Amino acid sequence: MHHLVYPRKTQKLFTNRVTELEILESYQDRLLHGEPNKLALLGTRRIGKSTVLYEFIKRHAANKRLLFVYVNLQRLVMEPLAFAKSYVGLATKWALRDETENFASYEDPEFCMLQLQKRQAKAAEYLYQFLKSAQSRSASLKSLLEQALHFPMVLAEGLKKPIVVMIDEFQEITLLNNFKQLPEILGLLRDVLQTHHRILYVFAGSYIRLMQNIIEKPSSPFFGQIQPYYLSAFGKEDALVLLKKIAQQIQLEAPKEVEKKMVALTAGHPLYIEALVRAAQEAVMLDGITLNEETVQRVLLLQLVNERSPLSFHLRYIYEDALGRARGSTILRGILKALAQDTPLTITAIAQKMSKQVGLIQAGIAELLKVDLVDRKDKLYFISDPLLRWWMYFKFFHPEGAFSLKDEIVQELASHFREKYLQVATELGRTKEFELHYFVMRKQGAKVGNIRLPIFKTVIKNYLLPNGEEIDLFARNDEAWVFELKWKNKLVGMNELHSLKEKIKVQRYVLISKKGFTPELLAFARKSPEVVLWGAEVLTET
Repeated sequence: MHHLVYPRKTQKLFTNRVTELEILESYQDRLLHGEPNKLALLGTRRIGKSTVLYEFIKRHAANKRLLFVYVNLQRLVMEPLAFAKSYVGLATKWALRDETENFASYEDPEFCMLQLQKRQAKAAEYLYQFLKSAQSRSASLKSLLEQALHFPMVLAEGLKKPIVVMIDEFQEITLLNNFKQLPEILGLLRDVLQTHHRILYVFAGSYIRLMQNIIEKPSSPFFGQIQPYYLSAFGKEDALVLLKKIAQQIQLEAPKEVEKKMVALTAGHPLYIEALVRAAQEAVMLDGITLNEETVQRVLLLQLVNERSPLSFHLRYIYEDALGRARGSTILRGILKALAQDTPLTITAIAQKMSKQVGLIQAGIAELLKVDLVDRKDKLYFISDPLLRWWMYFKFFHPEGAFSLKDEIVQELASHFREKYLQVATELGRTKEFELHYFVMRKQGAKVGNIRLPIFKTVIKNYLLPNGEEIDLFARNDEAWVFELKWKNKLVGMNELHSLKEKIKVQRYVLISKKGFTPELLAFARKSPEVVLWGAEVLTET
């Protein structure tokens, strides 16, 4: 069944993700011992979340003790009745391990019912009642949705097997809130799922802050019920492994220094790596270029400025889809234009560039943060994805259209497009926050430096304070801990500690510094058990 969503050619490119697979493995083991659960895998678009889910299904497809169901909400029509039929159909197809490509047939509840009659009479009867409700003019959409969402539990009980239900692009479920006939969808879903005792739910989401609101916001029906895990871009070694696999598939030979340059330019993002490798091969074959560090940079530049390139198409989709979810598109485009030209900037600097009031810019920034287009470090704001930033720069300031490697404009722009800009944005980005989250999750109960981390009940990345400020990582067991990254080329001192204490009052403050700490702070930490200091090397511990 997994072959339908995970082609063998793609399987051969799978790289690392050992930690994520181990996490899923541990939850699956608990399910097999009678413990249901819910977890979420969060990461930016095309970072590899779906691939991790596919790979896990593939590795356990032969396990006869349990079943898998995979649903990608972005591929469904998010209208209540259509969604209900599709959800029931996909659950049936996966439960029956039907490896034919007749997905359309399973959109019909009657077809599903007939398929189940020989295997599971109870589930077939349940679908008969669902079909009657769906055909009734007086049917309640709320009741239909509840029936559909409960169906995996009916299958689990009827087939006497636990089920791992994977719901990809989970944030799309909130689109059902557009239908006034329904109650708030997260509350409805929570009420149904809390009765399921033989199912592990794995939710994957691309809009990180939207997902965090579902999982971590106190007013959310799912508050405290879903454990989040974060998927980041590859490190240099894994990115190089993936690059070599792709290059081998398409028979591209590149010098080692060019491979390293490709990894640096793409910041380890798997989709960007693949797009650049394929574009490089095309440039070699069609334009006859010789690959070196300079020409591969121009190949990437061409992908960004050429509106018909696969990479440009992907970045345009991210841009338009995110803006479509935010309010106030005109002012948001203005903010993005300012940040594309100069980054990072304070809110005041953006307001000055745009000749707008600070309050208006603050509201716009809040919307852009919500849809992950913009990120923040201290009081500086920047476009989250460095390549998206450059795509926007060319969109706003050089919208000429199609180019070739031989065009003078490409050569002129190349002189302004240097890796250092990508590095700055990446340094300010989420990479280290992801590393910190995984490190803390992995080291719970273990000794790190001179302290032993407890086993936390809650671990929240990018913890949002009531005043709108963020803490890099918040964790709680019997005590509350905060972890704050300081990734600048200067020593961290008492001022940074005092600033953190003013933000939030907790029992333990953990500061992680790239450069190190001042003698004053080191002396204070030796006398104060509430303060823990880690150097950058701690995050590389195995």
